Amino acid sequence: MTPVCEKLRHPPLKSQFDAGSEIARFYKDRTVLITGGTGFVGKILQRLEREVPGALSKITIVPGDLALPGLGLSKADMFAIISEVSVVFHLAATVRFFDPLRNYSDAFRAARDADRVVQGPRILFSVKGWLSSCPRSAQKILQRLEREVPGALSKITIVPGDLALPGLGLSKADMFAIISEVSVVFHLAATVRFFDPLRQVTQLNVLGTQRMVEICKQMSNLCAFVHVSTAYSNWNREDVQEIVYRAPIDVQQLIQTIESLDEKTVIPVTNLQFGQPNNYVLTKCVTESLLLEKQSELPLAIVRPSIVTASWREPCPGWIDNYNACTGIVVSIGMGLLRTMLLSKNCIADLIPVDVVANTLICVAWHVASTRPTQLKVYNCTSSALQPHTWGEVIEQVRRVTVQFPLPNARRSPSVITTTSKFFYRLALYCQCYVPAFLGDVALRLIGKNASIVNQYRKVIRGMDAVSFYTTNSWLFRSDNIVGLMNDLSPTDKQLFNLDVRKLDWCQYWDNYMLGIRKYLFNLDDPAFQQEHNNV
Repeated sequence: MTPVCEKLRHPPLKSQFDAGSEIARFYKDRTVLITGGTGFVGKILQRLEREVPGALSKITIVPGDLALPGLGLSKADMFAIISEVSVVFHLAATVRFFDPLRNYSDAFRAARDADRVVQGPRILFSVKGWLSSCPRSAQKILQRLEREVPGALSKITIVPGDLALPGLGLSKADMFAIISEVSVVFHLAATVRFFDPLRQVTQLNVLGTQRMVEICKQMSNLCAFVHVSTAYSNWNREDVQEIVYRAPIDVQQLIQTIESLDEKTVIPVTNLQFGQPNNYVLTKCVTESLLLEKQSELPLAIVRPSIVTASWREPCPGWIDNYNACTGIVVSIGMGLLRTMLLSKNCIADLIPVDVVANTLICVAWHVASTRPTQLKVYNCTSSALQPHTWGEVIEQVRRVTVQFPLPNARRSPSVITTTSKFFYRLALYCQCYVPAFLGDVALRLIGKNASIVNQYRKVIRGMDAVSFYTTNSWLFRSDNIVGLMNDLSPTDKQLFNLDVRKLDWCQYWDNYMLGIRKYLFNLDDPAFQQEHNNV
């Protein structure tokens, strides 16, 4: 049966202030800084301007280059950020697990090119340059924002930066502007490529955040600094509270370790000593400890999302713009490429919709500024404690939706088996994937066509190997602070910025997830789905 998409019920755009939105009043006339604004979660933060139209003074997005000192920011950009920003969202990351690090800066080339043609001391970047670098699905959402809230995009300033450079690479002018104007910072910038060299991941995730903190300490108007971590930063604990746990190594020890050993030695040594599944979670754990040391110096909060998936409601049900994480699993099964998974059906699959993550960030910044906590607060943005969903249930839903809403040009019909045995998993891969793929490539070569089936399977299997740690282990992430945050929201804000995953219907969500994949990743229109999405 074709699902009925959830209808979005928004109050009239001009009524938020009168309707009692405390969050809208909080963001009025503020300058917000978002690092990692070109990422999956960062794009959804555009709804801040939609829900509080005319309120924000400016949104500054720092795509930057995490591999460069100072985020690769020019002096003018650094000046603008320092003098204007009052709220910072730090989301920047790449989730392409195996890309070479040198390719990372290419994502921001459009922004750098735009900087050369923009005139004026304050408007530092062309939003058109940013839009041109976004995926097609993201461009539609930003264009929708401009239609519904005319002039919204004119408030967005794109600032290039680099977490690996001193001062984020910001110019004196940009630094001054940021320090004097910004009052809220959302810090999402990071690299999540699990198996990049530890030196590089440390430079971006740990030292990059440290540089961001030093800039925030200079902001005269700062009232909230929200850092995005990961729920899996404490991978060695099955029951994870909303507190910062002691890291197995501090920043200085980590730096000394990676500097004293060559990269081939660093990886096995750190794996043996700390038992971390990958460099990403290790550096996130160390970063949290670093922020804990700074809690008396800044109005800090940490948000820990789990596995971020397609949108639940905003900007529309099922919106997705990449193949990362769970989406890659769904597409691989739907295309007939993934036939076997190393997975424990009883383990919790902690999935969290991207719009819930964005809403949490927006609300946490308001909450920190309003309550002024004396200690660093942590918010587990997760579903395991509120609306648990097991990997067995996920696989059953994926089997259902990939058959009900098939993907075009599939290699084989969707079918997947799961096992907890690594031996059986490898044996099944050989029999079900590599042998048929090899024979298929031989047949293609015989008829003079390009043979790439084996390479496709290798990419899929490598991706599955990267996530197997999460599909064979289970965590319970406590959400007491999230529940407390929801209780503190006004009725209007509860409607505008929905955080309550207890109301999430997983069956309907998976219908919309699959239809969103068809629409936004494969450009297929489903008539029953189209009416809800025709404005996106």
